Amino acid sequence: MSKKENLLKKLIQKPKPTNFTTRELDTLMKNYGCKKIEGGAEDRVLDICMKLLNV
Repeated sequence: MSKKENLLKKLIQKPKPTNFTTRELDTLMKNYGCKKIEGGAEDRVLDICMKLLNV
């Protein structure tokens, strides 16, 4: 399994992961073509990215 697949699997697991790092989120977002907006709340960025990924 690729790093991208492993990160996505970790992100969408139930219950939500408590140890998903900002670095992991940045890597996953970059792999899906998302761009990080500085100064935003991490939870909101995570919600937006999950909606983009349809999870």
